[in-house]
Amino acid sequence: ERMTTAVRKLESARDQQTAGDDIDATINRLRRRAIEIGIQIGVLSGETVNFKVANDEIQKLREDLRKAGADDDAELHLWSGICYDKLGEWQSAASAFGRAVAVDPEMVEAWQRLMFLVQQHSDDFNFRGVIPDANPDATPNEVAEVLGAKMVASGKPVYKAHLANAMFLQNLAATTSDEKTQRRSLDAAVEQIRKSIEALDKASAQPSESVKHAEEY
Repeated sequence: ERMTTAVRKLESARDQQTAGDDIDATINRLRRRAIEIGIQIGVLSGETVNFKVANDEIQKLREDLRKAGADDDAELHLWSGICYDKLGEWQSAASAFGRAVAVDPEMVEAWQRLMFLVQQHSDDFNFRGVIPDANPDATPNEVAEVLGAKMVASGKPVYKAHLANAMFLQNLAATTSDEKTQRRSLDAAVEQIRKSIEALDKASAQPSESVKHAEEY
């Protein structure tokens, strides 16, 4: 509530032309923070109304940014997808995560959430639609594995992409009764963990540019 009040005061100052030139940027930063806090409160409380309110604010902010000529915002799509997921609106969640990775293919969290959405809720939305030209007979796990391959090909930091893929593969092994699939998935998960460690080692080998290299690897 205090953050909302601060936003309203800043908006009033802007409208009265008593604030500096960067007032819109400050307002938008506060709006983003309020949305993020709203989602966190929803996660902690388990009350879905928080996700509804947060998502409404996301859509308002996206529209205001669009009118201002700003670039499409991957993080807002990610947050919207999280809200839809928590509200049980799986198709909308998949669409939002899909837009997030379309805007920013490096966004590992959006790839990961989309993968698990396909794996866990395939009966509730058109899961094959998340991949252009997907095989019409593809299973949820096959679609999710394709998403995982896309994630490790473009996600940054690289170590995080490999680790997220390993988590998916471990979950796949734990949820199947087919022994061959279990073994294949576990072997693939081990390989992804190895690649994640390798990427971290490469980053740590460049101490003078540790931040840059951590993002790359």
